Amino acid sequence: MKKIKNITIIPNLKKSKVEKQIPGIIKFLENKGASVFFEQKIAATLNKKNYGHSLQFLKQKSDMILVLGGDGTFLYAAGLFYKESIPTMGINFGNVGFLNEVQFNSYKKILSRIIAGEGKIEKRMMLQAKINKKNYHCLNEIAIARGTLSRILHLDLLINNTFVSTYRADGIIFATPTGSTAYSLSAHGPIVLPSLDLIIINPICPHGLGTRPFLANPDVTIQLKIGIDDEEKAYLTLDGRKGIPLSHKTTIEVAKSQYEIPLIITQNYNFYELLSKKFEWTR
Repeated sequence: MKKIKNITIIPNLKKSKVEKQIPGIIKFLENKGASVFFEQKIAATLNKKNYGHSLQFLKQKSDMILVLGGDGTFLYAAGLFYKESIPTMGINFGNVGFLNEVQFNSYKKILSRIIAGEGKIEKRMMLQAKINKKNYHCLNEIAIARGTLSRILHLDLLINNTFVSTYRADGIIFATPTGSTAYSLSAHGPIVLPSLDLIIINPICPHGLGTRPFLANPDVTIQLKIGIDDEEKAYLTLDGRKGIPLSHKTTIEVAKSQYEIPLIITQNYNFYELLSKKFEWTR
């Protein structure tokens, strides 16, 4: 990757330890010759208005997005900049998260290499959901689930216009390999190497012992037709952020997105070691 000049920082200011460390991170980056940017609202909150810029400016000028927080903050950043394909990296201030690889106590050594152009890029696939001719894109998962009432959903799944199954379930998750360690994992889905291209299809609490998650090729087109009672509601969420209400007989098309997230990884990145560490697997 090329040398880094302009860095946009996306912090989670709900974590007090993040805000506490920001002045030191800014100083370190500037001493390395980088220019530091923030969203205008964030800069105002930090009382650093000179660092604040419009989203359009950040999209045009940023060489790198630096996330300070957990996976939720990374997904927020991905939702802002996915069309621009800006290399993104995270310093982990969360708990189990997989997207922010760098630990705070080692960020100076690692960022020095990244700024010098010694980083590696691993492109992560995204998913696209199409509803009523409008497209939505996400990095981890598309989830369709019921509302507040305890009624199951009837979900007709078609792949490449071929009927596969009618699920009677609390919902369904379509996940990327990156998202295999997120919501899909909580719903007993498989763990998948994040550099692969495939789509995980994982029903949530299905009413049928023969119903299991499975993997689909990334070039398929998936259709999901929703059947719900009139007094019930279902919602579609993207990476746990955007909730879209769905009506009876809504059809959702799911496919691999044309966009990818260029994730900056360290020279020593090893997904299997990361799994063992995060889940505290022992010999």
